Amino acid sequence: MCIVCDNTDEDGIVTFDNFSQLEELDVSGCSKIKSLPPLPLKKLNCSDCSNLTELPYYPLLEKLNCSGCSNLTKLPYYPLLEELNCDCDNLTELPDYPLLEKLCCQSCYSLVELPNYPLLKKLNCNGCSKFIELPDYPLLEELDCGFCDNLTKLPDYPLLTYLKCISINLVELPNYPLLKKLNCNCCLNLTELPDYPSLEELSCYACLKLIELPEYLSLEELDCGGCNNLIELPDYPLLEELNCDCCSNLTELPDYPLLKKLNCKNCCDFTKLPYYPLLEELNCVNCKKLTELPDYSLLKKLKCSCSNFTDLPDYPLLEELSCYNCSNFTKLPDYPLLKKLNCSFCDNLTKLPKYPLLEKLDCYACSNLTELLYYPLLKELNCGDCDNLTELPEYPLLEKLNCSGCSNLTELLNYSLLKKLDCDGCKKLIELPEYPLLKELNCDGCSNLIDKRKC
Repeated sequence: MCIVCDNTDEDGIVTFDNFSQLEELDVSGCSKIKSLPPLPLKKLNCSDCSNLTELPYYPLLEKLNCSGCSNLTKLPYYPLLEELNCDCDNLTELPDYPLLEKLCCQSCYSLVELPNYPLLKKLNCNGCSKFIELPDYPLLEELDCGFCDNLTKLPDYPLLTYLKCISINLVELPNYPLLKKLNCNCCLNLTELPDYPSLEELSCYACLKLIELPEYLSLEELDCGGCNNLIELPDYPLLEELNCDCCSNLTELPDYPLLKKLNCKNCCDFTKLPYYPLLEELNCVNCKKLTELPDYSLLKKLKCSCSNFTDLPDYPLLEELSCYNCSNFTKLPDYPLLKKLNCSFCDNLTKLPKYPLLEKLDCYACSNLTELLYYPLLKELNCGDCDNLTELPEYPLLEKLNCSGCSNLTELLNYSLLKKLDCDGCKKLIELPEYPLLKELNCDGCSNLIDKRKC
């Protein structure tokens, strides 16, 4: 049952004369409530009741959410409590709850320690910056202790499968034999990781002192971006996703037969990439020594702002292409399934192919483009600073148009669905059509417009 905020008396007290057997109560966000009556509750959600200063004793309570109750300083003892969410920054201590299995005390800045909950399986104490250590929880399976700045070590949790310990001062991690997911981003003092035999997902972004990674035979996802002391990566036979962005000392990558997604942005010493037969997404922006890409037959998304490229392979399944600032491109391949194209600052492109499924085109500052083709499904167009364009085709579905700085455009067509138009600096425009759905318009610098009231 959910009680609205108006169901209080003048003192902010909620009464339930007709609900003496109530077991579940949700009064979340009712900021007028100052106190609650005694009831046989099993579940209570009083989150964001900012005027609550205390809670009654509910002997049957199993689940409590009092997150955001900023005036609560303590909680009663509930002997049957199994789940507790108490993101309350004025709480200084928690009672012993013998049956507690799930605890979220995220951002309880005033808490200095936790009791020993023997049945606890899931703990989120992210941001509890006063914690110096955590108790031994023999049944713990999931732990988020990120931003607990004073933690320097963690206990051995034999059943742990998930660990998130972002930005804490750990020097080493215990060996958790069942661990499947580990996020230790920005743990600046970590020099090595244990060999976790069950690990499937690892994020160690910006762990600056890591110089090598173990061979995790079950690993499927790896984010080691910003680990600029890594000089090589192991062979991970099951790896599907890899982010090695800004790994400045990596010079090459292994063959990962199952890889589907690769971000090697800013890996400036890569001279070539292996052929990954299942690759679907690739970001190789600013890989300055790359001169060409392999034929990835399943590729769907590509970002490749690489000034040394002169052309691209034919990718038959490509749907999204960002090749901005590829200044050596004189043409682009025909990609029959392409939906999104960003070729801005490709100033040697003189024309674009016909992409029948194109929905979004950004060709900003392609200064040698003299015309654009008809794209029947186009919804968004940015052709700003294409100063050699003299006209634009009809695009029946166009909703957003930026043609600012197109100083040789003499007219705009009547795009009936247009909602946003920026034609700043289109000095040869004399008038604008009536756009019935237009919500945003910038026509500053259109000095020859006859009716400037439209601006």
